[in-house]
Amino acid sequence: MAGFEILDIASIGHCAAEILQNDQDAAIIGVTSTGIFIRTTTDNILYLTADPHCGPLTINIPAITSHLKSLAVETQVKLSPRVISLEEFQLKLQMGAETTVWEPPDLRQTPLDLAPFKDRVEMIKPDIFEDKFQIDFELGQGFRSNRVAYILEKLTPLIGCGEGLTPSGDDFICGILLALYTWEKLLFPKFPREALSAQICDLAQRKTTALSANLIACAARGSADERIFNCLAWLHIGFGNYVNILKELQSYGSSSGFDTMQGIITALSLSPAFSTY
Repeated sequence: MAGFEILDIASIGHCAAEILQNDQDAAIIGVTSTGIFIRTTTDNILYLTADPHCGPLTINIPAITSHLKSLAVETQVKLSPRVISLEEFQLKLQMGAETTVWEPPDLRQTPLDLAPFKDRVEMIKPDIFEDKFQIDFELGQGFRSNRVAYILEKLTPLIGCGEGLTPSGDDFICGILLALYTWEKLLFPKFPREALSAQICDLAQRKTTALSANLIACAARGSADERIFNCLAWLHIGFGNYVNILKELQSYGSSSGFDTMQGIITALSLSPAFSTY
């Protein structure tokens, strides 16, 4: 590595770690004030940032800020299980002994007290919910009767709906998939969640941005940005400061935090467990 500047990777999302194990060639597709987006030849996405918030596709590199203005779109990137090389800029990003692999908490393993859970759901709704997605609440009957094709027909128009790297409709669908994964036994215990998730992921690869398709695939596995999971943990067990959680959601994309939570709240509201809402 002579001649290369080496930056330490502080933490890496579990999905990003898997990508480094399997993909070798990639290119920068976007540079922002806080990080860079890398797309591999197999359409996987990595997000390199100095921001401390973790996520399934996020690679946290505190010292990368000083390099952001110099990096350019279409720059080729070489990947290996522990190193990301930007040879054009003589820069290597390296995992070391102190690098942590971030994974979201598995709330399915944590007991749920239903009454306070419902109270917290009701508490958050006025702060985050807007009637912007026009979801037919008869969709709940589709979930109850295990009609995957019907639900897919209703949700498909949302895929890729909106502007930006993660259109609002995609964030909303991420929320629905996260709720179905996290509270599967409570919401619709007999529903074939994995079949629906697989078909939505397939559609996303063809209908929306590569980043959104990757995040939808993560949501189908029960994973998302840690700011979303801080809110899920608050809903599930009351852990955390509600005011801080709302601020975190606001900081996640231009509207991704709130759009994802709207999907989560919608999925909850469609369930017989929340039939009074």
